[in-house]
Amino acid sequence: MSTLDDTARMRTAGTCAWPYDIFHVAEVIDRVRRALESGRLDVRTTADELTTAVEAVAETFRNPAGDPRIERVALRQLREVTTLREHVRDRLVAARFRTQDRIDEALDQLALRKSAESAIDAAPRALCEACGFDSGLLSWVDGPAWFPRAAYSSGRVSAPHADRLAAFVGNGPVALSSTPVEASVIRRRAAALVPDDARARGSGVTDGVVSRRAHVIAPLVGPTGVFGLLHADALAWSQPPDEDDRDALDAFGAGFAIVLERLLGSERLKRRRHNISDAYTRALRSAEEVPELDVASGSGDLADPALRLTRLTPRQLEVLELLATGATNAVVRERLVIADSTIATHVKQILKKLEVSNRTSAVSVYLHAVRRGQLR
Repeated sequence: MSTLDDTARMRTAGTCAWPYDIFHVAEVIDRVRRALESGRLDVRTTADELTTAVEAVAETFRNPAGDPRIERVALRQLREVTTLREHVRDRLVAARFRTQDRIDEALDQLALRKSAESAIDAAPRALCEACGFDSGLLSWVDGPAWFPRAAYSSGRVSAPHADRLAAFVGNGPVALSSTPVEASVIRRRAAALVPDDARARGSGVTDGVVSRRAHVIAPLVGPTGVFGLLHADALAWSQPPDEDDRDALDAFGAGFAIVLERLLGSERLKRRRHNISDAYTRALRSAEEVPELDVASGSGDLADPALRLTRLTPRQLEVLELLATGATNAVVRERLVIADSTIATHVKQILKKLEVSNRTSAVSVYLHAVRRGQLR
C-alpha cells in the first residue's frame, strides 16, 4: 500500500490528530512517482516540491502528534522523499550534462561560420536553442555604454514582445549609469540572475525587452576585458530562470567569447596579409612620392625601419598597416572592433616607438620596410 493510500485510509477512519501537511506530502510523493514513471517530469518544480515535503515531515517530528501510526507513516514518507530526491537529483545532473552538450555543439557550429559577423548574428538563436531560452540578446560594450547588436525570439514569445526586442537592436547606446545590473556584471565579470523585482533593474531602460520576472545576464570576456553582454529570458516557462540557467548562460558566453576571438583573429590575419600586399603595391607604384627617411638621425640599428617596427606590438602593427592603406579612424574602429580612444592610444605609442612626429612619417617608415621586403 502506498503512503497516499495509507494516509487516506487513516484520514477516512477519522483519525483527528492527523496533520494535513503529512497527507499533502503523500500526494506529492504519489505525483512525483507517477511523473518519474511516465517520464514527464518538471525537474525544477519537482525539486522544489520535494524540498517542501521534507520540511513538512520535519515539522511533524518537531511537533509530534503522539500517535505512533502517524509517526510510522511519517518515517516511511521521509524514506520515500529521500529516495525520490536522489532520483530527481540524478535527473537534474543528467539535464545539466545534456545542456552542456547542446552548448558545446552550438559553439562548434558557430566556430564553423565564415565570419565573426555571421557568428554574432547567429549567436542569440544558438543560445536559445542550446539552453532552452525564449529570447536572447547580444550587445557590445564600449566605454560607459552598451550597444544592442543581435537578438532572437522563439515562436513561444508574443509578437509584441518580439517586435520590441527587435526594435531595441541598433537603437543606439545604453548608458551603463542607467542600467546598474549590467554595470555590475561588467565590473564583476560574472553572470547574474536578475531577481523578480523591477526596481533591481534601475531606470527601466530594458522594460518591455526583458520580462519583469527573473532573467539572466552574462559578460563576454576577452583578453582586454569585457567586450559584450548576453541577456536571456524564458517568458513561456512555468518558472522563471534560476541559478542553473545563469550558469548555462555563463558557459555559453565563455565559449562564445573564445569562438569570436578566434574568428576575429583569423580575419585580422587575412586583413594583415591583404594590407601588406596592398601596401607593397602602393609603395612600388609611388616610391618617388614617399619621402626618404633620414636614417642618419637614428642611432645604430634603430635607424633601420624594419628594426624600428619590431618595437610595435602586434595590435599596433595592425593599426599601422591599416593607416598605410589610407584607412580612417572609423575604418580602423570597424575592422579591429576597438574604440576611438584605443585607436588614439595606439597611434600615440606608434609615433613614440618609431621616433616620428606624425602619422605620415609613421606610414613612411612602414612603406620603406615593405618596399625593401623587410616585413613578412
